[in-house]
Amino acid sequence: ETRVEAERLAARIAFAREESVIVNRTIALVLTPEGYGFERLEDNGWAAAEHGSPLGFRAWPSALDVRVERAASDAGDARIARFDALGGATPASVLLDGSGARWRVAVTAEGTVDVAPAD
Repeated sequence: ETRVEAERLAARIAFAREESVIVNRTIALVLTPEGYGFERLEDNGWAAAEHGSPLGFRAWPSALDVRVERAASDAGDARIARFDALGGATPASVLLDGSGARWRVAVTAEGTVDVAPAD
């Protein structure tokens, strides 16, 4: 289940990167203790993706512990990875720990998203 959730998160992050290029807007991954979703930077500020959209909020499974290991965003900012209109990103790494398995989802400055078992 942890691996599936890590792969789902990675796929949605990759989709957000593509979307940022297509719509020519910055899109950010937003992590909370309850789950995650994406926001788009509009002319009047950040706007959350609508529920039901591919970038809408998704709750974490109850048995999953999630933490940000590294992010270039400001401390305390829930927007941990931002994708610009050229596909670049602020690097971030998220650790998912549950059911005896640990998986890492990492975003590079080039916008590449990787999923790997965590040590």
